[in-house]
Amino acid sequence: MLGAWLAQRKSPAMYDAMNRHDVEGVLANLADDVTFVFPGDVWASGTFVGKKAVGEWFERFFQQFSTIHFAVQWVVPPHSTGVRCLVSWLRNAGPSGKLLV
Repeated sequence: MLGAWLAQRKSPAMYDAMNRHDVEGVLANLADDVTFVFPGDVWASGTFVGKKAVGEWFERFFQQFSTIHFAVQWVVPPHSTGVRCLVSWLRNAGPSGKLLV
């Protein structure tokens, strides 16, 4: 399935850009009309629409978490529920993928 292949190829590239704190690299992996949702009730929470808003969010995020590192655990490709892509990741994982406390 082409959707599965694309999801599995694009997600790691985006997380590689995130690990470099490369906002432009992150945005290069997103559609122009992207909608990004960060759940919860913290400063970062909300719905951000469009690359400009998402880019500004990532700039603030990388400033707040200057040493954050992500390790992709699995990718669920687009499917009929409307979710385009779902990725599981570990925060502050080292290069081997092992979680650092």
